[in-house]
Amino acid sequence: MYKIERQEKILDYINEKSRVSVIELSEVFQVSKVTIRADIDELAINGLVNKTHGGAVSKNIGISSEIPYEIKNQSNIKQKRKIAKVALRYITKNDVIILDSGSTTFQLIEGLPDGITVITTDILVAVEIIKSKKDIQLIMPGGEVQKSVYTLEGIDTIHFLENLHADKVFLSCDALDFEFGVSDRSRLSSATKQAMIEASSKVILLADSSKYPVKLSSKVCSLNCLDILITDRIKMGMREKCQDVGIEVLETD
Repeated sequence: MYKIERQEKILDYINEKSRVSVIELSEVFQVSKVTIRADIDELAINGLVNKTHGGAVSKNIGISSEIPYEIKNQSNIKQKRKIAKVALRYITKNDVIILDSGSTTFQLIEGLPDGITVITTDILVAVEIIKSKKDIQLIMPGGEVQKSVYTLEGIDTIHFLENLHADKVFLSCDALDFEFGVSDRSRLSSATKQAMIEASSKVILLADSSKYPVKLSSKVCSLNCLDILITDRIKMGMREKCQDVGIEVLETD
């Protein structure tokens, strides 16, 4: 397990248990106490947990806060690039697409074709598209800036999306469970993603295998809301659950 993936799972565990010890985390995640202390230090520096003598306590952020972009962007980068390469096959000239915020959707930018319209809530995605000097019409909503992840969210963002139509949305997620569906740490983020889904004719989820099977507190949508799942690898039982509800599954590995 990569360090960043382990830290995400440790954060979820701390939020679920409220208070944990280094010894407990070391046993659960099968790594040394030295490693766990270093993980807690990094999470505490980023304001995600409160460090205590011998452990950590939750800041009760499991519902409302995001893991900072700088941390997310380091996680499973090779898998994300492969996923983006497959996703680009579904973008053609004259398409109107929504790019959800996230480090996986960011990987799409380099391969985007000219002659499309991109709607995004991700400030970093927007800046990178502008820098690319491609012939792409860029549309962004208003909203409140979520500083840790450089995205726009809130009532204004949702109202804006409710009045748009897109051919496809390329959706990211914090978690995917093949019974519960797609979920997120933040209720605001979930509401924004729901508006993106409603605005789009086709829903394409980009999720590397570290995102499942995981269930977080704020549900985005049920599995049957998705049209396509692009991932690096998936077990046969999970693939069958997707196919049972009509989801096309594409693996990069």
